[in-house]
Amino acid sequence: MIAAGWSPTSVQAELGHSDPAFTLRVYGHLWPDEIDSGRQALDALLARHVGRDMDDAAAGMVADPHG
Repeated sequence: MIAAGWSPTSVQAELGHSDPAFTLRVYGHLWPDEIDSGRQALDALLARHVGRDMDDAAAGMVADPHG
């Protein structure tokens, strides 16, 4: 389940653990380090957002942030 990308709460529910903290104490070492993948996802999101803003600015379509 962990290798398939299930969240700790999904594994907890499937295995019948009463608390996701228990699941993490027992199996936490098996979850991949999410720092790198989280940073990559955030970088991609920001790049898309900044790229869109840059495209809008170039086209003269910058939205008014106050309205």
